[in-house]
Amino acid sequence: MKVPPRLKLWLLFVSVLVAIFLGKTGSRIIHDRKTNDVVSLFLPSPDQSLEKVNDYKWKLLDKENHLKGYFYLGEGVGYNGYVRLMMHVDPEGLIRSVTVMDHKETPSFYQKLIRNNFFAQFEDVPMEAFRQDSSLWQTVSGATITSNAVLQAAGNVYLAEKSSSPKRKMSIPAFSFSSLLVIFLFLNATLLKYIKQRTFQKIALSCGMLLSVIFLGFFYNIPLTLSRIILLLSGVMPDLHYQLPIFLIIIFSSLSIVILRQNTYCHLVCPFGCVQDLLGKVGASRNYRPRWYIAWKRVLWVAILFMVVLSLLFNDPALFQYEVFGAFFNLTAAPSIFVLLFLVILLSLFIKRPWCNFLCPVQGVFSFLGLLPGLFMKKRTNF
Repeated sequence: MKVPPRLKLWLLFVSVLVAIFLGKTGSRIIHDRKTNDVVSLFLPSPDQSLEKVNDYKWKLLDKENHLKGYFYLGEGVGYNGYVRLMMHVDPEGLIRSVTVMDHKETPSFYQKLIRNNFFAQFEDVPMEAFRQDSSLWQTVSGATITSNAVLQAAGNVYLAEKSSSPKRKMSIPAFSFSSLLVIFLFLNATLLKYIKQRTFQKIALSCGMLLSVIFLGFFYNIPLTLSRIILLLSGVMPDLHYQLPIFLIIIFSSLSIVILRQNTYCHLVCPFGCVQDLLGKVGASRNYRPRWYIAWKRVLWVAILFMVVLSLLFNDPALFQYEVFGAFFNLTAAPSIFVLLFLVILLSLFIKRPWCNFLCPVQGVFSFLGLLPGLFMKKRTNF
């Protein structure tokens, strides 16, 4: 019996929703158990004990039940998920230590914080310092999003203590040059097909490529990865104060696919896609579509679907992270990713966009997104 195409789409859609629900439910149970087990490890001395005040605060007591300080649990949004930390504060309100107890960030990015003694800036600082502008705190270059996630978590500790509520502070969107740049790049890419003059079209295309590579890639290091998309599917919104450009990229990319029926981000905005185009001009690359190309794309899309579903089930957006963006623009990645990057760069000299056409998981997700209108309309668009 042949399954109707629209039924396949509905089954696909429902399977993702079920994975989201199971992942969120299971992760909350695991998180609660993990918190109870880990908090006891932060005791400075065996003679001391912890008395729980609420879900985010504990009193530190000595053997005679004298107050020796407090421990607070804070939560911030990183690139791959929540960053949870434990803050030790003495009775006078001075911070003694800040320790990350759980995170989903890329290990190489988190290690940058350790190597740069990022957490030392919190020691012996009054907790009231988080009442001020967060720009007073230092971040680590090349790991800005992870740094800001820790600062947000620490700031949420102060907010929770003063308001007697564990809820996170709602971030106010902060427009900056990077946000305006994202808007310009998508607008430029969208208007390209309406420019009839060949010379102006080339100028607009070249300007967009260079701005994307220099600023989105090297300067601001704003990638759109599979883990970020999975994180959004799991219901975790990016912090709009620190991560507004990423949010804009996701929104504009989705709208261009669903409404305009074109993959604007992958074709004209993605920094690494532009890098491959520039390398292709150096080596005079050509389109390469072997006989097995269509079969390979189907296998890749099925694999990406399983990656998304399993990542949602285990509530780990970075479970299948293999993108080469960080390795190229930030020189931060596992050794195996650098090997993959070298092969992609080499192939880019002879084959047009080998990463985009044969390996990119983001393009696979956008292909599924392009099928969504088929749930409600008979006409569908292939990507």
